[in-house]
Amino acid sequence: MAMIKDVKLKFACPKKLDEMKQRDGKYFCDQCSKQVTDFMEKTEEEMKAILSASSTSICGIFNVKQVSSSFLKYAAATLLTSAIGLPIKAQEYPVEDTVAVNEGTDIVFGEILETQPILKGGYKDLIESVKREVALSVDLKEKVRVYVQFTVDTLGNPKDFKVVRGYTEAVDKVVLKSLSSKKMKFEPGRQSDIPVAMEVIIPIIIDPKRKGGMH
Repeated sequence: MAMIKDVKLKFACPKKLDEMKQRDGKYFCDQCSKQVTDFMEKTEEEMKAILSASSTSICGIFNVKQVSSSFLKYAAATLLTSAIGLPIKAQEYPVEDTVAVNEGTDIVFGEILETQPILKGGYKDLIESVKREVALSVDLKEKVRVYVQFTVDTLGNPKDFKVVRGYTEAVDKVVLKSLSSKKMKFEPGRQSDIPVAMEVIIPIIIDPKRKGGMH
């Protein structure tokens, strides 16, 4: 039977396993008032059966080998914003920074997301356009990273743009203005085949030492 792999999570939970109570051999999260299912030894068929039988979202415990690479790559954003309590989600676009989830452990907690928001047309041209506008507006001397968060609503429209980690006020302002002005349309994320609003984080990385300041 196939083992679980490439799981997409809606968020990375900061809770630790020893902080959860056990009831009848099952974990329970007091913070969310939900049962947390341990999927570390389960198969894909068992996970699908559990998801199909539930009328609500499922929070699970996984090891890092079971989780999608895109989620692991985006743990960098999770770590940098965890101090201010932002819920960060896994994304499906190329990023540079790769770190381990829940540093120091191989265990990952989170709510299973069946379908993530998908940008129609993809991220590549969008991000390159923002980079060009920033490079033309600001004289950069070193590599810059600006992380912008926004919400994709249930209709697939992005809103509530903000910088969650920036460089300088001037650079952040240009990045935010450029990205929020773009016409973007998403296929919304779905849970149990129902559209759900979901936060997205996009890293804008510009290296002036490369041709045109682009990566």
